[in-house]
Amino acid sequence: MALGLAGVALVVWHKVDIREVGAASLLCTAIALAGVTAATLYQKTFVPRVDLKAASLVQFAVAFAVFAPLGVLFEGFEVKVTLPLVASIVFLVIFTSILGVSALYVLLRHGEATRVTGMMYLPPVVAVVLELAMFGLVPGAVALFGIAIACAGVAMTVWSGRWKSSISSR
Repeated sequence: MALGLAGVALVVWHKVDIREVGAASLLCTAIALAGVTAATLYQKTFVPRVDLKAASLVQFAVAFAVFAPLGVLFEGFEVKVTLPLVASIVFLVIFTSILGVSALYVLLRHGEATRVTGMMYLPPVVAVVLELAMFGLVPGAVALFGIAIACAGVAMTVWSGRWKSSISSR
């Protein structure tokens, strides 16, 4: 897991403005990571056969109930509807929300929670690949090194159970 985290840090390092990183943003990031990890472990332990549609609906409704008032309070909720905005929202809702959460739930049903959580390190890698494919933005050497490290960390997490079972069966 630490290897995956180190790889992700290298992948996104060039996009982080260290002058803007404060204690509050680091705390919020830590809370988010702890929340995702705790929720994954909770679901795997207590509700491994939850209905995917119902679980997604509850998750999105709670997120809306929490973040919509915060959006109004801190951002004023002023929106200019444009084609790029609508396309971005459709992409985020369909791919990262509905399909991403459904994939997470399916993986949780069929694997160990730690192995599934390890895959959370892949979205920054996929984002770099999408940047290359969609915008021709070639990743730098540090980002490529980070991709290799993140993928190695994820591979070790995902395949660790297979290595253990193949060793113990000998």
